[in-house]
Amino acid sequence: MKKIALILALLVCVASMSMAATAKKTEVAKPASGGFTGVSLNSIGCPSARFDMGSFALEVGGSIASPASGTTNTTLIAKGEMPLNQISDNVRTYWAPAVMLRSIAGASTTTIMVLLGAEYTFTPKLAIFADMTAFTLTSASGTTSWQIGGNDPQIYTGGRLYF
Repeated sequence: MKKIALILALLVCVASMSMAATAKKTEVAKPASGGFTGVSLNSIGCPSARFDMGSFALEVGGSIASPASGTTNTTLIAKGEMPLNQISDNVRTYWAPAVMLRSIAGASTTTIMVLLGAEYTFTPKLAIFADMTAFTLTSASGTTSWQIGGNDPQIYTGGRLYF
C-alpha cells in the first residue's frame, strides 16, 4: 500500500509541475548535441557515459568491485532516454527502457526495466535526476519474475555532468 501511495504522490507531483506555468524563463545551456555529451553517477552504483543519439540519449556504464576476499561483483547497464515533456527550461521528463546485467559472487541476474524519470538542471552543465521503476522483468537462478510499479530500490537517483 505504501508503494502505491508513493507512486501516486510522485505522479501527482509530476503532473502538477507539468501543468504549472512558469513566470520567468531562464536560459540554461543545452548539452552538446551528437556523440559523447556527459557522464552520470547513479544509485545503482554504475558510472555511465551519456551519448546523444539524435531523438534520444543512450547511457552505457558499468562497475566492478571486490567487497570481500575472493568475490567479485560486476554490473553493466544500458539505458535509453526518450523525452516525454519539457516542463521548463531546466526541468524535463522522460521514459527510459534499460537492461542491467549483474553478477554478485558468481550469481548472475538479468533485469529489463522501463523507468519514468525527471531531470533538473540547476547549473548550465550539472543536473540531478530521479528514475522511478515502472516495470521490471528479472531473470535470476533459473527463475523469471516481473513487477509493475516497484522493485528494490524503487527510485534511482543520481547526478549528471554535461560537457
